[in-house]
Amino acid sequence: MNTSKLSLNLFVIAFLVAFLPPSTFSQDKTPAGEDKAPTSPQPWVDTSYTAEQLSKLVPAARPEDVSSPEAIVRAMGESSSGHKGDWNSDRFRSLFLPNVLFSYVFTQSDGTKVVSSLSLDKMVQALTELLQKTDWYVKVDSVHVTMIDRPTQGVKLANADGIGGEGAKQSDLETIPHTRSATSLIFFNNRWWIASQIW
Repeated sequence: MNTSKLSLNLFVIAFLVAFLPPSTFSQDKTPAGEDKAPTSPQPWVDTSYTAEQLSKLVPAARPEDVSSPEAIVRAMGESSSGHKGDWNSDRFRSLFLPNVLFSYVFTQSDGTKVVSSLSLDKMVQALTELLQKTDWYVKVDSVHVTMIDRPTQGVKLANADGIGGEGAKQSDLETIPHTRSATSLIFFNNRWWIASQIW
């Protein structure tokens, strides 16, 4: 896929379309000396994380990036931008729960629409491969946040509706059609986390 197609489609197709996942952050291949996520007593749950487990699995976040739903959505755009060359994924990874799910609707070459989803590892690999080939810029113009408080359970959730654009040149951000995305967030261990992302 060439850069012009990427610049038109990436936000529509999933914050940057997936390739192969890197193995270093796979939960099935935990580095020596680190614990895997604890087994949940609820048999229908795929993964459960304590604050301690998350601190081992996720790079430390910048406090300002995770201080509010709007801040974390804007940080997602900033951390996926950069000049051509090696890209450090730590800031990007620090925003998400390890089992975050990215979903998007994609139109295939024959016109068939499909719903696809991908993991954080695959999203990171897509960004890594893209930024090895070209500059890439993402701009979040506006974020509308709906808070969902559940005080009796000590839970805070949020939905964020973001509008923005992306392109291989900063000038592209002013000319290409902008798209909308939906971000689901949860407040845990004194910070916000992205739990899912839909384009």
